[in-house]
Amino acid sequence: MENNKTVILVILVAALVVATAVNIMSQSAGQGFLHVVLIIVAGATGWYAASNRAIAPETSEKSIIDELTGLHTYNYFIDRLNEEKKRADRFGSRVSMVLIEIDDFKALSDELGHARGKKVIKEIGEIVKIQVRGVDIVSRYNTEQFGVLLPNTGRVASYEVAERVRIAAVEGSPGDGKVTISAGLATYPDNAGDDVQLIERVEEALGDAKSVGNNVRVWDDAGEKRAAT
Repeated sequence: MENNKTVILVILVAALVVATAVNIMSQSAGQGFLHVVLIIVAGATGWYAASNRAIAPETSEKSIIDELTGLHTYNYFIDRLNEEKKRADRFGSRVSMVLIEIDDFKALSDELGHARGKKVIKEIGEIVKIQVRGVDIVSRYNTEQFGVLLPNTGRVASYEVAERVRIAAVEGSPGDGKVTISAGLATYPDNAGDDVQLIERVEEALGDAKSVGNNVRVWDDAGEKRAAT
């Protein structure tokens, strides 16, 4: 964007130089000067507008897609959660959320190296994406965390998603077979009064899973945390 502004400034300065020359050479100096300036300014403005239109879709795409994994960003995920909560209210349905974390990622990344650690994140993201439906929303929630939004899905089905991802992560053997994941999950409106509380419940469930150990799933069942290993 700054480069575009610089180019526009150069064009306008050039326009003034050319117009000044035309003004000196023209018999109708005033009209010649104004005519040239208007033509060049109009052309520069049109070019600038066209450039912005071309850049806008790319900028918009980058704002909702995580560069490393190709998954949706956290902000997009939160926006969609709010939309799905409203849809659940309207149709009397449920929406579940699963929060997945790569176990002991910092230690793993230190052992494998930064580049390999980034590759593990990308590989787990791909595994998560494969294990969900096309209508589900998958995001890179945090550095080594992935959020999964499951519209029209209850607790049992969301647990099955978390279990599929857990098994696939182990069988897929990213990180030289040293990777496991843990997950927390909850369902609106069963476990939460709104979308904000749903996030809180899921993050608490993930925290409980991490306190139990690695390779653990925890779901919030009407306020009672239940773990499965």
